[in-house]
Amino acid sequence: MAPGGHRKVPAEVLKADSRSVGAVLRPQSVDVVITSPPYPNEKDYTRTTRLESVILGLILNKQELRSLKQGLVRSNTRGVYKSDKDDLEIAHNDEIQEIASAIERR
Repeated sequence: MAPGGHRKVPAEVLKADSRSVGAVLRPQSVDVVITSPPYPNEKDYTRTTRLESVILGLILNKQELRSLKQGLVRSNTRGVYKSDKDDLEIAHNDEIQEIASAIERR
């Protein structure tokens, strides 16, 4: 037991895109996942978790922070970049295109 009565449990931090989880995790290798609900419309997670990201070594400088921010999933125009190619990822998804068209018609 660790100080304070806590068990030492091995943990691993993986920096990856959850949309491509198969690239970093083997099938059946995860027992549990605990997440915070995403709020892509208004919350800038890079701003609110900057300190934790530095402490965990996920970002080392301002350029890495900018790169991380640009790689996040966003659903508003607040964080749009000239280099964004998100539209290409869903261009051939008929269901998403129909939903987007219905929203635009309203």
